[in-house]
Amino acid sequence: MAQMTLSRFLIEEQRDKNVISHDLRLLIEVVSRACKAISIAIGKGSLADPCQVGTLVCNGNQGWKCQGGKTPSGEVCDGVDNDCDGSVDDNVSGVGQPCGNTTPPCAPGVTACVNGTIDCQGGVKPQPETCNAKDDDCNGTVDDGLGLGGPCNATYDTTLYPGDRTKGECKPGVSQCDPAGSGNTTCSAAPA
Repeated sequence: MAQMTLSRFLIEEQRDKNVISHDLRLLIEVVSRACKAISIAIGKGSLADPCQVGTLVCNGNQGWKCQGGKTPSGEVCDGVDNDCDGSVDDNVSGVGQPCGNTTPPCAPGVTACVNGTIDCQGGVKPQPETCNAKDDDCNGTVDDGLGLGGPCNATYDTTLYPGDRTKGECKPGVSQCDPAGSGNTTCSAAPA
């Protein structure tokens, strides 16, 4: 006897007896439940890796079962096409959300799935604070953490002002950002 597919056998059985027997109805039910997720994936148009169609096998007294099939699962950011639609890491939960610091001059970026990891992309990120009248580290305070405003020894022109500067009315200066905009700190004369 030639091999016959299950669907062909059911068609022939219905044609010969004009009815589907209880055993065949049960078989159809079991097959339908066992491979439903895979047939849904086939209905999507693809079964890309890691998903695969299983094989219908006889499971003794328990009837038929779908063996070796891998059904789709929810997509996660892991470098694998979990939902088996042919696109790796698409429609991942948590991607496309704003992220990062929002305190100016920083600006938020957007979460993206990159090489199997959700990462904040774009935007303007905090930088080390420099003496430039900007809040480089985006913490809400301009030029902080640079030791500004403390006492310092001001430099002086020894040609214009010769002599000993350790006695008398000399006062320490105040550290500040260079008014010329060099990004360095300078020591200005203390206010009188």
